[in-house]
Amino acid sequence: MASAHQPKGRGRSRQQTNALESTVPTATEVNVATTSDSVEPLTTSQTTTMSGRGRGKNPKRKPVVPEPHMTIDIDSSNSSWKVSDLNNQQFWSNDRPLKPVELGTLGQQIKLWVNYFSVVQFPHKGLVYQYHFIAENKRKTCIPRIQRRALYNSWLHSFYEKHPQINLCKIVFDNQKIIITYEEPLPNIDEFGITEPIMGINRANRYEEYKISVKRVGNAIDLASLASFKEIHEPNTENNLNIDDLQNIRQVLSIALHEHCSSTADYIYNRTFFRLPSSQNTLGNWDIGSGKATWRGFYSCLVFTNGSQRLFMNLDVSHGIFQKKQSFLDFLCEVMRHSPCGKYHYRHKRNIKTAHIDDVLAFLDRDGNDKDYAREIEFLLKQCKNLSVRSSASNKVIGYKISGLGKSASTQTFEWNEINNKLVTVEDYYKTKYGIQLELVK
Repeated sequence: MASAHQPKGRGRSRQQTNALESTVPTATEVNVATTSDSVEPLTTSQTTTMSGRGRGKNPKRKPVVPEPHMTIDIDSSNSSWKVSDLNNQQFWSNDRPLKPVELGTLGQQIKLWVNYFSVVQFPHKGLVYQYHFIAENKRKTCIPRIQRRALYNSWLHSFYEKHPQINLCKIVFDNQKIIITYEEPLPNIDEFGITEPIMGINRANRYEEYKISVKRVGNAIDLASLASFKEIHEPNTENNLNIDDLQNIRQVLSIALHEHCSSTADYIYNRTFFRLPSSQNTLGNWDIGSGKATWRGFYSCLVFTNGSQRLFMNLDVSHGIFQKKQSFLDFLCEVMRHSPCGKYHYRHKRNIKTAHIDDVLAFLDRDGNDKDYAREIEFLLKQCKNLSVRSSASNKVIGYKISGLGKSASTQTFEWNEINNKLVTVEDYYKTKYGIQLELVK
């Protein structure tokens, strides 16, 4: 056929190529015109495969991508519509498609377990008295929870020596300022209260004088009124008990329930209690690097409900991130592993979680690492600022809080009051005062 002839040579015109493509029919059983020579007629039903790598191979065609569309139901007749078929008013309408009229499929019945546990035994009658416990030092500073608990125990011990008739099992403290007593009020303490001094240990582990004030507040809470409160969530006008009285009863029961865990917990946040993991019990403790660890604690609160069981306790697991208890040098090695120089130095040793002390000293060397020294100090200050540390160089443990970074121990000086405000270095101070030769003074 003349149309099937391909010209020889290195190139071919675009017009001839188009003519060749147009002569290949696509319909089946279509005859092609023959010449006067004895050539068998060619039909498309026969196999006409054009193979090879040259110009005779058919070019690859991209598959036709179907038009994207989405079907939605816009009326109760469940008729499907394409987005492309919507008119302008339907497309810009904010009306939601109507739900199908038919009911859904009935699912299989399941049991749902929740972390609410019924409190079977709790006092249903009796009077509860409330008191405020206030502890102040001479500087009027905030007293941590651990110190407040220690001051309360000291005051209660001295108060019990004066009034041995009180029952200590019926007195509880919430670690903040509320003391509650059950059935028996504290003797000789009224709305005006009492004030007395007491010696206690401060945050620096030194004895300090505190002023303790205890006074009675509010009216007595009658637990028997809970039985007359029929509807918890929707109280009616027939009940004499209001919502505030119900909240007071729940607070009293919550303080009594959490007395033990609040007195032994190492950290409390919003009714969540955490205990410091010990060497005997390492469960619930995960080291996450950078001087921090994850502790597992629990959350607990009381809830009143309608039904046969009126009081439930919501109990849930909680996790928190805390600073690990370790030496400052160990903390320094863990933190500097993630500094700019630490990341670059250990880029091929990702399994190493702690930097070596020699590498840390090289990172913080002003002369040897002058290029990156400023960034390293800025990173270290960000990690250490407001960090609480304790020193046991003297006979007593002294607590400090880091506010900034100074010079090295061999060059940092200060005025020593014991030797007429003489200017001494930190290295000489520890050597003269405690007989300790500091290491890594530079």
